[in-house]
Amino acid sequence: IGQRFTLTGPWYPIVVDENGGTRHAAPQSIELTIPDDYEAVAPAGEIVDGVLRAEVEDTFVPVAASPRFHVREAELPRGFRVRIRSHRALYEAPPPEAQGTEAIRDLVRADVVGEIVQVAKDVVETLALSEIPAPARTFEIVLVPSRTEMAANAPGLVVVSDRLYEVFPLRQILVFHHRALRRALFRDAIAARVNEVEQPIDRDWTEDLRAVVLSDLDEVRRQGRVQTAQELIGWAGFHPAVDQLLYAPQVAFVDVFFGTVDEPDPFRDAPGRSRVPTSRGRRILESARDVLSEDELRDWSRALLALDESARAAAPESARLDTWITAQGTAVNYRLGEIQSEEREGGYRHRVVVHRDGDPREEPVEVRLTDDEGNSVVETWDGAGNRGELVFETEGDLREVQIDPRSRLVQSARVADGHPRRDDTNRLPWRPPLLQGFNLATSATEGTFIGLLDFALRRRYDLENSVSLRLTTGPRSTGGLLRYGRGIGRKRDTNARIGFVSAGLGLDRLRSDFGESEGGWRTSALVSGGYSTQRYFLDPRHGSILTGSLRGSVVFRDDGTRSYTLAPAVRGNLTLPIGLRAATVLVGGASWIFGDPLSNERPGLGGRFLLRGYQSDEAVGRGRVYAVIEQRFTPTFLSDLNWNLFHLAWVREIQLAVFAGAGAVFFEEDRADRQGRDVIVGAEVGGGIRVHFEYGGIQPGVLALDLSAPLIRRSFDRSFRPPVTFILGFEQYF
Repeated sequence: IGQRFTLTGPWYPIVVDENGGTRHAAPQSIELTIPDDYEAVAPAGEIVDGVLRAEVEDTFVPVAASPRFHVREAELPRGFRVRIRSHRALYEAPPPEAQGTEAIRDLVRADVVGEIVQVAKDVVETLALSEIPAPARTFEIVLVPSRTEMAANAPGLVVVSDRLYEVFPLRQILVFHHRALRRALFRDAIAARVNEVEQPIDRDWTEDLRAVVLSDLDEVRRQGRVQTAQELIGWAGFHPAVDQLLYAPQVAFVDVFFGTVDEPDPFRDAPGRSRVPTSRGRRILESARDVLSEDELRDWSRALLALDESARAAAPESARLDTWITAQGTAVNYRLGEIQSEEREGGYRHRVVVHRDGDPREEPVEVRLTDDEGNSVVETWDGAGNRGELVFETEGDLREVQIDPRSRLVQSARVADGHPRRDDTNRLPWRPPLLQGFNLATSATEGTFIGLLDFALRRRYDLENSVSLRLTTGPRSTGGLLRYGRGIGRKRDTNARIGFVSAGLGLDRLRSDFGESEGGWRTSALVSGGYSTQRYFLDPRHGSILTGSLRGSVVFRDDGTRSYTLAPAVRGNLTLPIGLRAATVLVGGASWIFGDPLSNERPGLGGRFLLRGYQSDEAVGRGRVYAVIEQRFTPTFLSDLNWNLFHLAWVREIQLAVFAGAGAVFFEEDRADRQGRDVIVGAEVGGGIRVHFEYGGIQPGVLALDLSAPLIRRSFDRSFRPPVTFILGFEQYF
């Protein structure tokens, strides 16, 4: 990427033992030709006559190369040092004692060096307080073009994404990046000692487990508690981006913000991890918290940090290490079964059944029962078998039952029919009103705005039922639609199903300045249905959409008359990937209107989701068919950008688009714009750009700008309408 290359996972044949573990003391020798104008870094490596040579005893030799490396070094407490290598010069904020103009901070550059140095200092202090046997060393940090891991470890190196700290500089947000870096630094500090006490097959998970223990110790030492992403942004769940983050995140480095327990490892490259998948340190530690007593957990944690013996040897007898270690990759779902309550003398007795579906896994399962007086009782099923039965006694009658109230168990969406936590309780709380649709687009040449505001009410983890209120404004009308929707079919992700059916009632004001209409108030009943397999709506690279609707309307016209209409419509979208950076989009649709419609109600060639070159009141009639083909592609030099807009957003990619479309409008009665024809045909060509960015460096967004020109136009339209149409919006047009 950008003339850089990194070989930071095993990139040549390595030695594995009979159990699949990598030998951490195998002799490795590499020779790699490096271009004359490049610099390269590898542990114990040097470049002689254009050849990088390195000889070590480790799992493999990582290599990072760039036309140039900028190096920054800093002294740390207790004899430690940190050395940072980057392909670009890193900004460093002025020190606190700076005066005058030297104290001015750059508002468009992140202080990566300062943040790394501060985290490294925290790591050194925590190592000292924990009395872990980690001798002073130099942390070798290399910033590489990683888009899957924020911070990782390779032999002798701490590999960090060059997007580290490219987020809005708010402490509550920076802390997530701190955690990823801190954990990698802890692993680097203890790696050599871990190699001495652990078997090769256990090296990876025991190293990470100790790093997690140290990270939690450091977090508590500095601020007293560990905060999750849900706690930080849950209050803003009404926003569609936040809602998607909470229930089905589609962001880079998702494990940094939401990998609190499970920490899936979909990008594992090391043969030792891919041959024998193991849980990561967080999953193992949280499993230990569920099983071990406080004294056992404290003693084991101390033994882990003492590094006098292996993690297995130090584990208490009640530990289930083999089960915890192999939990990675298993597919399990817990669900509530039968619930029975009976009134007894002095209170109530409740019997609750819990089921486990999917792969076998024996682990304790907490169940919390709350009565109608607000009192809660927690019982634990030991997890043996696939069915457990618990008995609760409370003063009040049953109100709520909740499996895993602390959300510590790992459940798989592959096993559950809906969201894996949907069947954990008998009561689902309502989410905050969800802003599931928002759009503001403008056609500068037409001088019109298109606005959309769509709120929905949904219960937590409910993929089936929602009630929404959609408010819209455009050149044809302004109004709202209240509807009920039900999701059907398989899951698209853990926040939606691929199919839907809905029914609603609408009220809108038909504009009197549209075409030949006199205006009026329209009341409507609408039924619709369809499906969508597209997941990433900002830039779908594959998938399809098909929707159909039927609207029946009564219009109370401004002249005192009344009219009735019935309007069926269908629309389809197919996106075909071409390589990694291009996609072809095919869109088509058809509609018809029966009855006595006003111009506002008649389908036309122009308007939202139609042919961009035509205006909304141009070529309207009884029926419409249209088809558009759009090619989206990203040139290499615009594919991995780093443009900081005052920390509010980072531009990541500029996508180009070219498109062509054609359509026809049909008539059944005499109209002024018919001009004696039964069919009016239209065609367009155009192009645009899509600026893909990340709000605050986290949530993706897009700014779309399109320019379209109609190829076929009636003479009187050509005389007063602009020759091209310019459209701006905050989502893909199709």
